[in-house]
Amino acid sequence: MNRMHWAYLPADGESEVDAIVPQATLQETLKVLNGDRVTIHVQGSFVVFRSGPVEVFSRTIAGKYPDYRAVIPENFCARVRVKVKDLLETLGRAAVIVDDRNISKVKVDICDGKMTISASGIGGGITETLEVDHEGDPVSMFFKTRYLAEAVKVVGKEEVDIYFTADRPAGKVVDGDDTYFSLILPLVKEAAEAAA
Repeated sequence: MNRMHWAYLPADGESEVDAIVPQATLQETLKVLNGDRVTIHVQGSFVVFRSGPVEVFSRTIAGKYPDYRAVIPENFCARVRVKVKDLLETLGRAAVIVDDRNISKVKVDICDGKMTISASGIGGGITETLEVDHEGDPVSMFFKTRYLAEAVKVVGKEEVDIYFTADRPAGKVVDGDDTYFSLILPLVKEAAEAAA
């Protein structure tokens, strides 16, 4: 697992249902549904999403969903609050720089109220520093640029909090309302190579 997203959405209904829905089904459903309200029916091994005249049917995935709570770190060594717009603009510029495997990755260094994002690869590099609200230990981790940008983009606020762990390195992006988080694992191999 490289990343995990969790979101809570309020819903009307009289019963609680557990179902594992394929990611492709959810992506297609978002493309075709045209209303604000979506009705979800789960019956046996099928799920139906309905909004207005549009219905999307799919099979569910059999089995029990893994206990994701077991992999979510509880203790963090650092927290940073950063402006979403500034971070996304920086990550957008860094995303065009790829390595020899055609992967865009960034090194995130946080210390003394500054977040430095750097990327280097074929044809050049970039280093930009953002002013942040930082509590805790200094941080230095590598992340896939796209994973970090996608986690931050959906927050829908001016600022985002990112928590970092030391024992099992990870970054946890949260929205501040306990309705969304994204857990992103760093690129450990790149960190080991940089330290060598």
